[in-house]
Amino acid sequence: MARPTNPSLQVRFGQRIRRLRESRGWSFTYLAIHSGVAKSTLLELEKGRTEARLNTIAALAGSFDKSISELFKGL
Repeated sequence: MARPTNPSLQVRFGQRIRRLRESRGWSFTYLAIHSGVAKSTLLELEKGRTEARLNTIAALAGSFDKSISELFKGL
């Protein structure tokens, strides 16, 4: 019998970024400008297609007024 699988950490991180962005009513463009992270990178992150670098994680955490640990909380 197959075990249910949990999404990978990179997928869960992308979902977290999307929820935070959408809960604030922010577009990709706004978050890109606010964080300094390219829109294409944000898209890839939210879709779970790529892993974020530490500098990107720090920039996103700062954009959402969260610490890095708060950004990862519950993942």
